[in-house]
Amino acid sequence: MLLIFLLPFESSAQEDRVRMLKARADSILGADDELVNGTIYLQEHLMANNHPFFLYSDWYFGNITVNGDLFKGVFLKYDIYSDKLILKAARHRGGTVVISLNNEFVDNFRLGDRYFVNATDFRVKGLQTDFVELLYHGNFDFFVGYVKLFNSNYSSKAPYGYYGKTISFYYILQDGRLTRINAKKSLLGYFEPYKKEIKRFMKKNKIKYGKASYTQLHALMHYCDNLTVETVK
Repeated sequence: MLLIFLLPFESSAQEDRVRMLKARADSILGADDELVNGTIYLQEHLMANNHPFFLYSDWYFGNITVNGDLFKGVFLKYDIYSDKLILKAARHRGGTVVISLNNEFVDNFRLGDRYFVNATDFRVKGLQTDFVELLYHGNFDFFVGYVKLFNSNYSSKAPYGYYGKTISFYYILQDGRLTRINAKKSLLGYFEPYKKEIKRFMKKNKIKYGKASYTQLHALMHYCDNLTVETVK
């Protein structure tokens, strides 16, 4: 029982040490070394089980566009707990440093073959994240935002808490109107006149909305878009 009472205080002390380390690291780095409007990144709840990143904790070899400038072949991670894009950059004085980029200056980025855009450019309310993965762009945009939560239910298996599973939020943006598409029912409701055709397409291509890959979802949205365009013609 003693362990149960001690753990929250240990966690609090850990967070204090992280803040002190961050302040120290910022002073060592120096403003002249801060890359593309970023600050030193230190992962929150560092000793927690699991990790706060999109898909994997490994670095992705990707591209990023900042204020209109494209940077190719950089090492990136996306922390979906804090909604921050993380960059591993070379320091002017040698070595590398891990930077948390300012979201407002990031236009878009690629993590391998996954493409994310800055959702604030959509100028709509109701989004949970600053970045979303753009799965389809046509007469409407279809995208998904990703979130992870930290669980502070301390136990012997997770003495410092743990990060939960990735939560996905799917949306269609059309004519400035944002609609949450969180299930197959929502999708069919949005494209009400084409329910039968969409059901047949999903069955033929073995697409289960809740478990579909991003390539399957892209194909599905492309099909839905073509249906609406053909009807207009």
